Amino acid sequence: MFFLTWLVAYLIPDVPAYIKMLMQRELHLAKEARYNESFSTLQDERRKTRTFADLAADTAAVRQDADTPPDEAQTIA
Repeated sequence: MFFLTWLVAYLIPDVPAYIKMLMQRELHLAKEARYNESFSTLQDERRKTRTFADLAADTAAVRQDADTPPDEAQTIA
């Protein structure tokens, strides 16, 4: 009797196929939204960071400032 009950429950689904498809679509859209949000956040962070050329220019400016002798007004006696 239990086997027959299990077999009928297995053969006749509780949730219609179109509802399962809608649930899968909703899950897919949620994953896609999370991906797009994290991707746009990553792009924004990359835009905010400085490029290698900017860092190289700053390093060159600091080296040039270190090579120039200080003015007499800047020295403390």
